[in-house]
Amino acid sequence: MGQRPFDGHKSYRVWCTDPSHLSSRDVSPDAFGIDNCVAEIESGKYHAIIVVDFSNDEDKENFEGYLGDHLQKFAAAGGVIAFPSSESILVSSLKQLFDV
Repeated sequence: MGQRPFDGHKSYRVWCTDPSHLSSRDVSPDAFGIDNCVAEIESGKYHAIIVVDFSNDEDKENFEGYLGDHLQKFAAAGGVIAFPSSESILVSSLKQLFDV
């Protein structure tokens, strides 16, 4: 079997919520916390961000409040942000942050 398509790309996983929510079945992230997430967004090392597990009102408020401005700047600078979710809670955040 050949090499997987994205094996040559470095990924960095930041878990922005409390580490106690991590289950033993989850793949451990490289770092925890909003500050680490902001630092990685602002580092200039990435061309894309994938936002996952956006599933409750508290997470939505924290996401918009703590990361919204940073994600807007990232996208304005040409970065790509993907939200692979079927959660309808995401719609209002996309509207607020990106006017979509």
